[in-house]
Amino acid sequence: MRVRVEVDGLGPFRRTMLALPEDIEAAAIDAVDETSQEIEATAQRLAPVRTRNLAGDITRRMRRRGLIADIGVWARDAFYSIFAEFGTEKARETPFLGPAFEAHARKLRRRVGQNIRARVRGRR
Repeated sequence: MRVRVEVDGLGPFRRTMLALPEDIEAAAIDAVDETSQEIEATAQRLAPVRTRNLAGDITRRMRRRGLIADIGVWARDAFYSIFAEFGTEKARETPFLGPAFEAHARKLRRRVGQNIRARVRGRR
């Protein structure tokens, strides 16, 4: 006895399944990009304004095809930013990077999940 089963639509389903990892990665990249912009803006807002230079030196860099964002002060002449963030023996700390990250950390996790769900649902 022979049984033959034919499934209509298997080709599009297979293509959808193969494209899913790219969609999931793109969803995560979008979440990292959007959230890192918010962290950067919050850090700039929280930065001490003694000379008004520090806020302008806070920037972000996207790495690893967008899955990692570095947010910080990269300018060589802004070495003093570490003293503002952590303080010194004589000067009180005025943290801006740590609190900016903390303010958005949960949002990043939530946003990654939302973006992935939206991409998967959009492929149906």
